[in-house]
Amino acid sequence: MKKVLLSVVIIFVLTISIKSATINVPGNQPTIQAGIDAALDYDTVLVAPGTYTGEENKDIKLSCRRILIRAADGPEMTIIDCEGSPDNHHRAFWIECSPFSPDTNATIEGFTIMDGYAGAGAGIYCYGSRIVVRDCRFIGNTSTSYGGGAGVVVPSTALFEGCLFANNQAEEGGGIFCSDGAWITASNCTFYGNSSPNGSAAAVMYGGILNLSNSIAAYSSEGEAVFTDGSTTTLTCCDLFGNAGGDWVGSIASQEGTNGNISADPYFCDEFNGNFTLMDISSCATGIDSCGLIGALPVGCDCCRSPIRGNIDGDPLDETNFADLVYFVTYSFSGGPPPPCFDEADIDGSGEIDITDIVDLVSYMFSGGAAPVVCP
Repeated sequence: MKKVLLSVVIIFVLTISIKSATINVPGNQPTIQAGIDAALDYDTVLVAPGTYTGEENKDIKLSCRRILIRAADGPEMTIIDCEGSPDNHHRAFWIECSPFSPDTNATIEGFTIMDGYAGAGAGIYCYGSRIVVRDCRFIGNTSTSYGGGAGVVVPSTALFEGCLFANNQAEEGGGIFCSDGAWITASNCTFYGNSSPNGSAAAVMYGGILNLSNSIAAYSSEGEAVFTDGSTTTLTCCDLFGNAGGDWVGSIASQEGTNGNISADPYFCDEFNGNFTLMDISSCATGIDSCGLIGALPVGCDCCRSPIRGNIDGDPLDETNFADLVYFVTYSFSGGPPPPCFDEADIDGSGEIDITDIVDLVSYMFSGGAAPVVCP
């Protein structure tokens, strides 16, 4: 009996392997939509590097398809520019399977999706479908209602892995939104600078379910990190920090400090220029309660980043100014918190932090003394 079952499995796998094909865009088909339309179940639509605009490279429609749509060289090199505006609504993908089929799903991997503008789900809109979205970047998308980055509604299931949501906005769920029995699982995602009066990173409403793990939600320009109307929302190993409307507030307040959840500066390398890798001192990089990496991107820089030392207070702008001197003196003589980055405070590069470093910093700032030693 076991031999029969094994034979059936082998035949099934071989059948899929034989039937599956790779459709290159623009090599075999001129647009992403044309590639999808030409694909059969288990095929791969492989998209070459470039910025994709215009008809059939936005408002891309997926129905009940078991296909992989993958950018050949990742999100830095492969961009879907939706070219949306208040007068011209466009999104990247519309995914709908009616009636809902739990056995079908599409995978979207390795794209930057930017400048979508739509009534719902300005980057991706998923209705009654199953999708996997992996290693994608949702940048500057706007929804006039819900789901600035992605809206997942009516019994859909969506898995987001290793995705970045930055500077998206909506009335509900600046980054992601789920409702009406939809279920989102998001892991190792980074939400930065998103905006919504109801959940800058995520909103969960009307019976939606959200499982968010190993993710960062930081520095929203409006709204709390996560909003829920009481719908099931579970966070594990997440860092919520610096959000305009609060971090661990509302229905998720009790989850702070449990299951690896924290509120700490994630210390991005250069968020102002779109670099969301982590400094080596970030709690999200070093791991909390065996969580491993928190966020979409790994360590990308040392904490001492500028040519010279002196950013004592860990200012994200990496400036050396009077605030750094005050921070240094308070730490040295009044029991203040230690500098986030040891090397930044070791002004003379001696390997120790002492009064000499303060003297050298004062001399540099006010008396034309020598500049601090360069970062290692």
